[in-house]
Amino acid sequence: MSRFLEQPVVLIAFLLLSLAVLLLVAAKTGLLGMLDRYLNRRQNGPTGRERGEVSGEIVAVIAAAASMMLDRPVHVRRIRMFTDETGNAWTSVGRLNIMASHTIARRKSQR
Repeated sequence: MSRFLEQPVVLIAFLLLSLAVLLLVAAKTGLLGMLDRYLNRRQNGPTGRERGEVSGEIVAVIAAAASMMLDRPVHVRRIRMFTDETGNAWTSVGRLNIMASHTIARRKSQR
């Protein structure tokens, strides 16, 4: 096999064929990516409710409720909607366990 590749014409042909195959694979990948982006784009952009955005009134109500619970002003940085589509049952149970671990234990009053 080494004698076969030592001939300059064969070596050049092998390199050109390899380059052509690499270019075809790259072109195929690029074209498939462009086709995927074209097919998955929406004609009309999604509305705010479809994107999961929360209205200003809801943000104000959540901020007011948090402020009343904590007895201090709060700044709402992010609100995300969790629906059944955002994860499976194990994810929901994990979230509930994490939230339960952050509850403040009430101390018994000493009389």
